[in-house]
Order: sequence, then structure tokens, then C-alpha cells
Amino acid sequence: MKKAKGYTIMLTSARKSVFLYGTVDTFSMTEGGPRLALDVCESIGACLTATFYNLENNVPPPKWGRDSAELEAFSDRREAANLANVETLRSEALRRSIGFSAVTNIVHSHGVVASLADRARLYDLIVTGVDRHGMLSDRSIAEHLLFATGRPVLVTPTHFSATFSCRRMVAAWDNSRSAARALNDALLLFPDVEEIVLLVIGGEKAIDSSLDDAEVLGALQMRNVQATIERRAFGGRSIGSAIQESAIDLSADLLIMGGYGHSRLREFLLGGATASVLDQPMLPVLLSH
Repeated sequence: MKKAKGYTIMLTSARKSVFLYGTVDTFSMTEGGPRLALDVCESIGACLTATFYNLENNVPPPKWGRDSAELEAFSDRREAANLANVETLRSEALRRSIGFSAVTNIVHSHGVVASLADRARLYDLIVTGVDRHGMLSDRSIAEHLLFATGRPVLVTPTHFSATFSCRRMVAAWDNSRSAARALNDALLLFPDVEEIVLLVIGGEKAIDSSLDDAEVLGALQMRNVQATIERRAFGGRSIGSAIQESAIDLSADLLIMGGYGHSRLREFLLGGATASVLDQPMLPVLLSH
């Protein structure tokens, strides 16, 4: 194991890499991002880099304020808790024989968000939570990393505690560039997938394509993956709810989606599926943009 300021490394021979973002405020070993990231690494034989920042601006100030001594003590307690969280995660990674590195120092000269994106671009998969508290919430960071890194982002429901599996995936499918990118990312990341369901929301005319179903499914079946197409109606639901609820009904281990296939302005005006998933994921969702 190598150590440097704000950075520890356990050497590994893994060929895939996972980047986990979290803060002292959202850390848990029993649910959410840290647990899911470890399960993913164990499932696909990947190493893990965890970036855990002590972002005090995510904590609302007390009504009565703090003097300088109280502020210093408060900061020291949070920093100690953050380092303890990293050590807990490191110990569990070691127990599972997962290569591990941790980053806790913030590069203030570049800003939190920009330095996170710089680092996250080096990895195959990003895992984040979606907690909405604070100025730099997990939710806002997840959205930025999706846009800025060119890497797939696996968003984790806050209270998700099931053991991760990628045997049965449901892919939201509309034949778009972003949907194709997400599906390909999933196939590369999770080669042990046994079944993929292409979920089409909106009926027979939901896809504009020159290909028929047999050609689409044949391309997946050539990769030794069982594939089917499932068409579901909106049923009075939003697109985000229709996709997620259908995926759960289809017993998906993982939902795959293209992230922000339209412009963010159009997504905002129409109430896009990506924003809905980031606001309230119902199961682990792999987003690619």
C-alpha cells in the first residue's frame, strides 16, 4: 500500500476501475453508494477509487452561529469522521480483495466540481448517490459528472441495500444515440449479463428506425445475450415513472438509460426522464450521455 497526502493506494491487477463520489454527510456502509460500489467492483473484478470530501457548506449553519473556536472544533470533528469513513471503506475493500484508493483533499484552486470531473474521467464507471441536501449535493454532482466526464454514471437510491446483480438488465430503448451509448457501456462493463430487455415506452410508433425487431435482437443475441423487446404504455404516468416502474415490474437488476438525450432546456420544459431518475431513482440506474 502507498500513501500520500489525501491519497492512499492498495495496488491491484484489476483491468476495470470504479470511481465513487461521496461526502461525510452521506456515507453509509449498509446502503447507498459505498455499498453498491463495493458490490460492483466485486462483481466485475474492478478496483475502486473513493473520493470523500468534507464539504462544510453542505451543513446548514446553526441559528445562534459559531465563534472561531467552535468552527475549528466542528471542522476537526467532521474531518476525523471523514477519515474514519474512508478507513472503514478501505478495510471492507481489503476484506473483499478489491484494489482501493482514496482521495480526501480538495483542490481548491480548480474548484470542487472541476477537480472531481478531472479525476472521474480516468475511470470506467462513476458511482454516486442522489442526496439533495447542500449547495454541492450528491444529486447536483451526479448530473455534472454525467455531462462533463464522458463516463457512465451509476446512480444509487439512498436506501438501496440489496446485493448488486447485473444478470437481468432493462434498457430504456428509443434507438437514439444516447440509448445506444448506454446499452453499449453496460455490455462492456457487465459482460456476465444473461438477459437484456429493451423497454419501449409509448407503443408501436415510439421508435423511428429502419430496423425491425428481429435485427435489433439478433445483434444482441450474437453476443450470447438473451434479448427481448417489451412495449409498455405511459398509463397516465410521467416518462421517468413509466420507465422505472416498468423496469421493476420486469424484475430488472439494473436499469440502463441514455442520459439527457434532449437538450437540458427541453428536458426541463417537458419533464425529462433523466431528471426524474436523478431526483428519485427506484433502483440502480446506469446513465450514459
